[in-house]
Amino acid sequence: MSVMTITEARANLAEVVDQARIDGSPVYLTRRDKPVAAVIDISLLESLLQRTEAVSVTERLNAAWAADPERHDLEFATFASAQMAARIQNEEW
Repeated sequence: MSVMTITEARANLAEVVDQARIDGSPVYLTRRDKPVAAVIDISLLESLLQRTEAVSVTERLNAAWAADPERHDLEFATFASAQMAARIQNEEW
């Protein structure tokens, strides 16, 4: 994990991006000694966004089921939710 000020990052932006890309770990940027942003590799960002979407879908399916457990499509929703969870666990999503 690397931490630097925004001013330092601005002066060395190419190196900051390369560090995040090559090391695969975030470079945290601070302002007044408080973390305010991070530079991360694009593949990590895409993976996080996909996982976030999958979790959101699962939460919506669970909420629909809780609101109306008699719905006939809930069997499919439960199956789809389990499939998404398995894909996330295996990093296939």
